Amino acid sequence: MKKRRLFVIPVVLVLIGGAMLFLQFGCGFRPGSGENPPGRGGSARPERPGPGGFPSSAREETVFPVRVATAEQGRMESSIKINGDVVAGTRVQVFPDIAGKVSGVPVRIGDYVRKGETVVLVDPSKPGGKYVESPVESTISGTVMDIFVEKGQSVTQAVPVAEIGNLRNLEVETRVPERFASSVRIGGKAELAFESFPDKRFSARVVQVSPALDAVSRTLKVTLGFEDPERIVKAGMFAEVRLVTGVRDNAVHVPSGCVVSRGGSEVVFVVDESGRPAAKASAAGDQRSDSAPETKGGQSKAVQRAVKIGILVDGRVEILEGLERGETVVVQGQTLLEDGVQVRVTEPPAVDDAREGGGA
Repeated sequence: MKKRRLFVIPVVLVLIGGAMLFLQFGCGFRPGSGENPPGRGGSARPERPGPGGFPSSAREETVFPVRVATAEQGRMESSIKINGDVVAGTRVQVFPDIAGKVSGVPVRIGDYVRKGETVVLVDPSKPGGKYVESPVESTISGTVMDIFVEKGQSVTQAVPVAEIGNLRNLEVETRVPERFASSVRIGGKAELAFESFPDKRFSARVVQVSPALDAVSRTLKVTLGFEDPERIVKAGMFAEVRLVTGVRDNAVHVPSGCVVSRGGSEVVFVVDESGRPAAKASAAGDQRSDSAPETKGGQSKAVQRAVKIGILVDGRVEILEGLERGETVVVQGQTLLEDGVQVRVTEPPAVDDAREGGGA
C-alpha cells in the first residue's frame, strides 16, 4: 500500500502540470503578453500605447473654442487728446502816445474798428495848463476784444488801453506735454470739438509751434488754425483737441487683444486651416467653409507667431513684423493656447467687438 501511494502521487502531479500547460499554450494565453483568453471579458488584441505610455483612446487632444479676426491693412493715425482756447488769429494791444487821464472811450467791446479809428481819448493837461485831447488809434482793423481803462483813469505810455483782434481768423492755443513734443510739426493734422456744438467736428492744422518748452509746466505751446465756414465758433470758447502725433500708411493691424506676452516676447496665434475640410458651395453659389469641423482631421491648428508691434490706435495695434494682411488670428480664447494645439473657430466677432478686444 505504501509503495502504491508513492507511485500515485507523482502521477497526479504530472497530470496537474500537463493540464496547466494545456490551458496556457493550447488556448492561446501567453503569460506577460497582456492578452486575456477569449470569453473572459477581454479583447483578443491590446491597444497600442500612445506617447507617454498612455493608450491613444485615453489621450484625446483638447480642442479649444476660439473667436478670430482678420489682419487688415490701411492707414493708422496715433493721436493725443488735449484742451485749448479759441483766440483771435491777430491780436494787438493799443498804447497811448502820451500820459494823462482818459477823457473818453468812444467804442465798446465787440465793436468793429478800422485801422486808424479812435478807441480811447487821453487828456494830457495838468493843473494850470490846457492841452488838446490826444486820440489813441487802433493799429489794425478788427474787433474790440477788451478795454482796459475807464473814463477819468490815469494812464501812461506803458499801459495798454485796449486790445483789438481779427475774429475772422480764429485760432486755438493749446499746450502739448513734453513727451509728445517731438511729434508735433507745422502742418500736422488735428480735430476740434466744442461743447456748444456736440455733433460737429472741425478740421484743424498746426500753424505755429513754440521753439521752447514752458519751464514751469513742461509743455509746448502750439497754435492751431481751423476751418469754420459758418463762423459759429466764438473767441474764448473751450476746445477739445485731438492732435495727430503719428501716421502709418499701409500698416498691418489687428485688434490689440490678439497680442499676448509669452516669455518676454509679444506673440499672436495664427489659425492654420490647412487641415480643415474644403469649402462647400451653398445654395446661393457662394463658397463657405465649415466653422466647426466634425472630424479630428478637420480641426484647425493654432500656430504661435512672434510679432513686433507699433502704434496703438482705438483698440487696434500695428504689427511691424511677423504677420501678413489677410491672416486669421485668435482674438478671444488665446490666453489658454499653446503652439500647435487644436482649435475650433466659432462665430467671428463683429467689427466693433474686435476693436474693443483688450486695447491698452
